[in-house]
Amino acid sequence: MKRQPLLSLLLACCLVSAAAAQLPRIISYQGVLTDDVGSAVPDGFYNVVFKLYEEELGGAEVWSITRDVMVEKGIFNVALGSIQPLDIPFDKPYWLGMAVAGEPELFPRVQLMAVPYSLNSWGVVGETNFFPPAGNVGIGTPGPLERLDVDGAIRIGGTDGMNPGTIRWTGTDFEGFMGVAWQSLTGGSGGSLPVGSEGQTLRHNGSAWAPSSLLYNDGTHIGIGTTTPDHTLHVNGLARFDLPFGQIAISTPGGWPGLIAYSNNGHRRDIVYDDSRMFLAASPSATAPTDDNGIVLNENGQICIGTDTPSEKLHIQDTGPTYVNIDAPTGYASGVILSENGTAQWRLLYDPAEGTVQMYREGSGAKMVIGNGGRVGIGTTILHGDAWLEVHSPNPTPGKAAIIGYSYFNQSPSWGGGIAVAGIHSDDQVGGTGVYGSATDGGAMQDSQVGVYGYTDDGYGVYSDGTLGSTGPIVAVAPTEDYGHRKVYSVQSAENWFEDFGEGRLSGGEATVEIDPVFAQTVNLGETYHVFLTPVGDCGLYVSEKTSRSFTVRAGDGKPVDIAFDYRIVAKRSGFESKRLEAAKDPEMFRQRHRAGLGAAVPGAAVGAGE
Repeated sequence: MKRQPLLSLLLACCLVSAAAAQLPRIISYQGVLTDDVGSAVPDGFYNVVFKLYEEELGGAEVWSITRDVMVEKGIFNVALGSIQPLDIPFDKPYWLGMAVAGEPELFPRVQLMAVPYSLNSWGVVGETNFFPPAGNVGIGTPGPLERLDVDGAIRIGGTDGMNPGTIRWTGTDFEGFMGVAWQSLTGGSGGSLPVGSEGQTLRHNGSAWAPSSLLYNDGTHIGIGTTTPDHTLHVNGLARFDLPFGQIAISTPGGWPGLIAYSNNGHRRDIVYDDSRMFLAASPSATAPTDDNGIVLNENGQICIGTDTPSEKLHIQDTGPTYVNIDAPTGYASGVILSENGTAQWRLLYDPAEGTVQMYREGSGAKMVIGNGGRVGIGTTILHGDAWLEVHSPNPTPGKAAIIGYSYFNQSPSWGGGIAVAGIHSDDQVGGTGVYGSATDGGAMQDSQVGVYGYTDDGYGVYSDGTLGSTGPIVAVAPTEDYGHRKVYSVQSAENWFEDFGEGRLSGGEATVEIDPVFAQTVNLGETYHVFLTPVGDCGLYVSEKTSRSFTVRAGDGKPVDIAFDYRIVAKRSGFESKRLEAAKDPEMFRQRHRAGLGAAVPGAAVGAGE
C-alpha cells in the first residue's frame, strides 16, 4: 500500500493569555493517505506513529507518539502535542516522520516550516518587534495583569521624537508629548507632585495638576462625591450612563430610589424601589409611566399587573376584557399546572394534537375535555363521536351515577345512585323534565333512532321515579330463533291494574287459593278485584268468595270433582285506585320546549337527542 502524507495546513502555535502559566505547544497537522494506485484509503481509524528528528535522514527521534487517527476520504487531522507534550526547544530545524499500521516510515520526512518556531517566542529578537493588539505583555512575570506588566524597575531615557503619547526623562522631570508640545507629568520641572490629602486624586485644571476629592481612592474603594466609600465603587448622588443605544440613569423616579432608562427611540422605562414594593413600568413616550402601566412586586411576594393592590399572589387587572396568553411552539401543549406544596395536582392544558382543552387531576384518572363547538367529554381526553356530551366511567363506584341531571324549583335536588343517567324534576310548576330525549326522521333507518338509551346487565336500563310518559306504545324487543328480533307490545288499560297468575286444584269440588302476600302488598285488595278461571278439564268453575287474603273456587252444579285449573287475578295498584283516563298535556309542548332549549346546535332536536 502506498500512503504518501501531504502537508496541507500551516503548523501553528498560539500564545497564551497573560494569566496563563505557559504557552500551548501544539502543532496542527493534516495529511492524505492513499493506496498503491493513488486512491484515498477507506474511511476509518488508522494507527499512525509520528516522530520528530533533527536530521532529514537517519538520526534518532527527539520526540514521538502513536495515535489512532480518523481518516475520511483519505484526509486526516491531528494535533501533535495535545497528548504527549512537545518538550523540545524549537531552536533548530526539525523533520516529521510518519509510519502507518506498523509499516516502514514514509519517505521523505517533512521539514517543519517557520510557524512552529513561534513556540520559541519566550525571547524577543530583532530590531523591530510587534505584539498582537489583544492580550498582555509581561517582563519578569509569566502572568501579566496589564497590557504591560513589569516586575522590576523601568528605565526611560531621553528622546527627541514627536509622537503623541511618548514619555521621556529629561534628567530632572518626566514629560509627555501631547501632540504639540512636551508637558510635565509631575506638575513641575522640580519633579514633585502637588500636595494633597490621603485618598485624593489628581485633576488637571487646564494649566496644572491639582488634588481633588470628587474622585476619592482609599486603596480599596473608589468614591465619587464621597470621601468615605464603603463599596468598591460608591457614588453619592445621581449617575448617568450613555450607551451606544439609549441611556440609563441611577435617579429618583417618583421621589424614590430607582433607575430611569430611555430606549433608542426616546421612550422612558422606570424601575422604582419604594418602602413596600418594586415597580417596573414602561411609557410609550419620554414622559414618566403611570402606575397602572407596569408590574409590581411587593414585600408579600405578590405580583400584580395593572393594579398596585393585589389580592392574590398574581393579580392581573385591566379596564376591559382581560386575557392571559400562554403561547407554546407549534405542536407543543400549553396550559396551567395547579400544585400543592410543590406537587402538581391538576392540569389545564390545550392539546394541539386533538385540538381540545383538557383538565385532569394528576394520578387519579379524573379528566374532562372540551372540543370544537363546545362539545364536552368527561372521563376521557379524546372525543370519540359527535355528541355534545360524552361521558366515560371506566371504573364506576357502586351506587354512583355517570351522569346526573336535575331540574328543581326552590328545593334541594335528589341524586340518583347506581344508574347510568338520573334526571330529577321536583316541581311541575315550572314545566320541567327529568330526562328528555328525541330521535326524529330516521328514514329507512328509523328503527335505529333512540331518544334515550340505557343499558345494564344487572339492574335497570332506564328507571323512572315517577310517571313514565310515552305517546307511543311500550315495546319489548324479543329475539326469536328463526325470525330475528321482534317487537312485543304491552297491554294498556284505562286504569292502573296489577295482575298475577297461578294454578290450583279442586278437591271434592272446592279449592281455596291463598293470594301471594308480596303481590297483595302491591295492590289494594280492599277494592274490587277480578279473578279469571280456566279449568284444565271438562268442568264449569266459579269464584264463590273473595277476601283480602284468598278466594274460593267451586265446581258448577256442586259436583264433587277433582280437577286442576289456572287463574288470573287483577287488582288496582295501591295508591292509584282513583286514576282513570286523566287529561294529559299536549306532547307537542314538550317537543317545542326542549328543541328551543338547544337552539340551532342540532336543528329539530333537543339535548340528549340524535337525528
